Amino acid sequence: MDLPTAWNLDDKSTYLNADSSGLRVNYEGLGESDKDVGVIRANNPIPPYCKLFYFEVDIIDEGKNNFIGIGFCEKEVALNRMPGWDDGTLYPCVGLRSQGGSIEVNFGSRKFKFAATTSNDMGDELLKNKE
Repeated sequence: MDLPTAWNLDDKSTYLNADSSGLRVNYEGLGESDKDVGVIRANNPIPPYCKLFYFEVDIIDEGKNNFIGIGFCEKEVALNRMPGWDDGTLYPCVGLRSQGGSIEVNFGSRKFKFAATTSNDMGDELLKNKE
């Protein structure tokens, strides 16, 4: 099972510049309209039989407009549309439309800052807090 491990350097909009590790992305567009969106997809989709997938994105610089979208998209979704604007799932992606914006992703190559939880974990925690 090939899981996402980095951004796909060959599957991004022209407004984005990614470092050679495929983990850090900078937005280089003007961010003045809905057409100034930069999107990059992960190097692999999340397999349909994967019940839980977790990744973290650090916003290094929110940029001038504070306009960053983090989500999932299909392979066929245009790279000039923010995540969530179109139907589709399974590829982790980010969209930036904020001049000077910068993010860094962790698909699990480093220790996660936060523990991943499921809805069952959250329900169990709520029950503990009520006792």
